[in-house]
Formats: sequence, structure tokens, C-alpha cells
Amino acid sequence: MDVVYVVFDQLPTSRDGGLVATYASFVREFAGELEVKLVSAFGCEPTDIDAFEGLEVIELTSVRIDNRFPEALGHLRAGRLGRFAYALRSGLLFFLLRPLLRRRSRRLLAGKPVIASSPAAAMFLDARVRFVLEVHSSYEFFWGDNPTGRLQTALMAPPQLTLFRNASDARRAEGRFRAGYLYNGFDDRGLPPLPAEPAPKPPRALFVGRLVESKDPAMLLRCAALAAERVPGFALDVYGDGPLRGALERQIVHMGLQDVVSLKGFTADKAVYRDYAVLWLTSTNEGFGLVIIEAAANGVPTVSTEWGPAVHEVIADGQTGHVVRTDEELVERTAELLGDPKALAAFSRRARERFEGRFTAERHKRAWEEVLSREFGLLLGAGGGDGGSQGEPT
Repeated sequence: MDVVYVVFDQLPTSRDGGLVATYASFVREFAGELEVKLVSAFGCEPTDIDAFEGLEVIELTSVRIDNRFPEALGHLRAGRLGRFAYALRSGLLFFLLRPLLRRRSRRLLAGKPVIASSPAAAMFLDARVRFVLEVHSSYEFFWGDNPTGRLQTALMAPPQLTLFRNASDARRAEGRFRAGYLYNGFDDRGLPPLPAEPAPKPPRALFVGRLVESKDPAMLLRCAALAAERVPGFALDVYGDGPLRGALERQIVHMGLQDVVSLKGFTADKAVYRDYAVLWLTSTNEGFGLVIIEAAANGVPTVSTEWGPAVHEVIADGQTGHVVRTDEELVERTAELLGDPKALAAFSRRARERFEGRFTAERHKRAWEEVLSREFGLLLGAGGGDGGSQGEPT
């Protein structure tokens, strides 16, 4: 059985959102066909991700860090001095140990099929390691004005192929380096079947994601306040955790939204969307928006900010959801759907159809088969098929 090595700067946990879902899906899709070994540049806890259980985990060093050290200032502002100090120490070790870890990666991985899960992981790969780089955020985050992203891509060896989460970002990379795209997929086999005639839903929206600046949770609260004035009985449930949770809790009280907004914490339940009429996504920057297709698989439309041109690759605006630019527009489109059960049912049906046509686990696997065959000569499954142009380099 062929072996593929997937490299992380630090092995993720079940709370790390879309990144976990992507590689958990990869492992499940190729079970019995491909041996996946996980490489963590830094020391990590035993995995709590079901799909990773039983896989070999290789640490380039046993030194443990907080790989979210760029959030150090947030810890300082919140008075978390211990976490602030640990984040500073982690950032120092992250860069000081890089030369040593690159040498170790050369001994371990040279001549082998390697997938780097992010530019932060690729920083620890030696130039003699041939690898495919995955970018889960946007092109702009790493090749635009963001100093953290630009530093990571400047410090990594050139990949043989860079895979974005959408075609728009792959086109932006044309002329700079060899790039392609590969849509995220979602395995819906564990979900209960959708009812033929969906029952009316209460006027509730949900948000799913980390509570960080790029998700703009402040916009969630502003829109929830407006929606509560516009829609009788409106409620918003927020699923996720992150460094902004404390600030969000205080702001909910300050705005008097205790009866409107509930912070539910992290959930791994992919059927949770079923209890809601719409998903809200308020991000300022995304590479794909995995929660959109999770919601669509459950027959739930999304009302989303225009976090980038690729949002229109995931949402058919006015058909499977709405793409908005302002707080008022987000609330207006939501109120329209909540006030028209027939329209909501039609959006729900079309969202599910779009999921089935573009974002299933089967399509995700076929796209990966093409990439692994072309880049590393691995022959898996039938290859080709109707996976489209995903992964094709530009």
C-alpha cells in the first residue's frame, strides 16, 4: 500500500475546525487504499480525532508550543498573562528551531509523497522534499498585505503544486507559481435523511466557527439585535470557541441580548444545522467556508458576507443562499426567508442539490486521486471521472 505523509506545524485537535474536517475526510476516503502518516513539526497531545486513531504520528521534535502564538496580544489585552508569556515563548521557539526541523524533515521525507497542510507546516520542510501545499485560507492572506501570512510563505521552500480551496484564488496565482484548486468535500453518510416535506422551522439562525477576528463575531451581535427588532421570536445560537469568547459574553450583556443570543460552545455534531432555518457567516476572509456545505448537506441555506470572490462558487446568490455586504442587508435577506416558508423550503432544496452536485466526499476523493496520480505517480481508484478540473495546475 502506498504511503502519503501529511505534515502539520502541530497536529490539530478536534476543535480546530475546517482543517480537521479536511484531513479527517481524506483519511476516511482513502481507508484501505492508502496509508496516511501524520507528521507534526512540534510535540503534540495524543490525537482526539476519531479518523486519526491508529495512524502513525511522527514528531520532528518533542518540544511543545502554542501554535496560535500570533494571538499573544489578545491574551495580553484580556489579562491572561500566563497564556501571553507562553505564546511569546512559543513564537520564539517556532522560528529558532526551524533550521533543525528542516534538516530532520529532509532525512524523513525526501523522495516521499508529502502534503503540507498549510504554509506554517511547509516552513519546516527542507528544499529537497517534494510536496503539495494546501492553502485553507485565501490567496490574499498569504500573498497580500497580511504580515503573518507573507512571512510564512517567504520562509517556506517552493512547493511543486499549491492547492487552493477555490478556483478564484488559483487564478490569482497564475504567473507566480504552479497552482490549482480542490473544493472541500463533506461526508454526509452519518446524517439522517432529509424529510420529503420539511416541517416549518422556528425563526432561528446559527453560526458555526472559531470566535476570532476574521469571523467578525461583533457583526453577529449587531445583526442579531437588528433581527430581534424585525422578526418576532428571533434567536441566534453561536457554536464555537476561541479567544474572543469572553469579550463576546460581555458584549451580549452590554447590548441586552441575553434572550436573543446564546453561546453554545464547540460542537462536533454535523446534524446540528437541522434545528435552524438559516446559517449566518460573517467572515471577512475565507478560503472556502466549509460550514456552508455542511449546512447545505442538511438542507439549510446560508446568508453570508462577501468574504471573497469564491463565496459565489459555494453559494448561488439568491438561489441557495444570499451574499450580502452590510448588516442591514444580512438582516433583510434573513427576514425575507423567515417570513416566507415556501421560499425557505425552495432555498433548502436547492442548497442540498448544489451540495450533491459539487461538494460530496466522493467528488473530493476523485479530485485527490487526480492530484496524487499526477504529482506522485500514485494510482488510486479509477482516477479521472467527473471530478472536474479540480487540482489542475495553472
